[in-house]
Amino acid sequence: MSKLRVTGDVHGHIRKYVENIKAAAADGVTHSIQIGDMGFDYAPLMDLDPAFHKFVGGNHDNYDNLPPHCLKEFGTYKVDELTIFYIRGAYSVDKHYRVPGISWWAAEELSLIAMNDALAAYKEAKPDVVITHDCPKYLLPRVITNHWKLQPSNTNELLNECWLAHEPKRWYFGHHHQDLIIKSGNTRFRCLAEASHIDLNTGGQDDEECICGGRMNDWHSHGEYLTWADRRGRGHMEEIYSGTMDRVKKMCPVIDGGNFS
Repeated sequence: MSKLRVTGDVHGHIRKYVENIKAAAADGVTHSIQIGDMGFDYAPLMDLDPAFHKFVGGNHDNYDNLPPHCLKEFGTYKVDELTIFYIRGAYSVDKHYRVPGISWWAAEELSLIAMNDALAAYKEAKPDVVITHDCPKYLLPRVITNHWKLQPSNTNELLNECWLAHEPKRWYFGHHHQDLIIKSGNTRFRCLAEASHIDLNTGGQDDEECICGGRMNDWHSHGEYLTWADRRGRGHMEEIYSGTMDRVKKMCPVIDGGNFS
């Protein structure tokens, strides 16, 4: 039985990502999906066959020069018996510090028309497995590591409407740079940290999931790329997080019946 590797944010470390995917072939990995924020220069990605290795666009991707590996705005992707519904995009809270067309692209989120189409397609598909770059709005109180992300985006709202319409068995996302599992309703959400990955069996069994390691610190020396929490200090992050939780809950109320565990 083959496996599909799902990898968190890469943030430009594409050569290391390609090395990781190639090495994974020894473990039976035949396909891969990276869940967004691959980077801006995709030349190293050409060493991977786009027929087998894909990524979902995030908010830190070059929408002027996407390679054939990038999936469409939304839709289904099937490997053997495993069918995945995906939706790209997220909002860049730091876009005012970026340069349009060089480090930021206005197309980072779907248009409102495309969002409506995505929601309609999701309702029709009623998927068991979902991959997105960001998460539904109501999960934000549990996943944010950056207080700039408190305000829900249009993408968060869309994904929230998707989950309200249909609760899939499994939902994988990145963007929030931490490894985290949340069980809510009928859905098991998994947030993947930068460079973190898991391998899914493609036979269609929803209970078969090989959990693997791999973090961004394995790809370069500590300090070259740090998450917001690392840069500011864990204590400072918790202080801000604690001080803003009331505001978070007002903006992102937990849906009735959506108990976390």
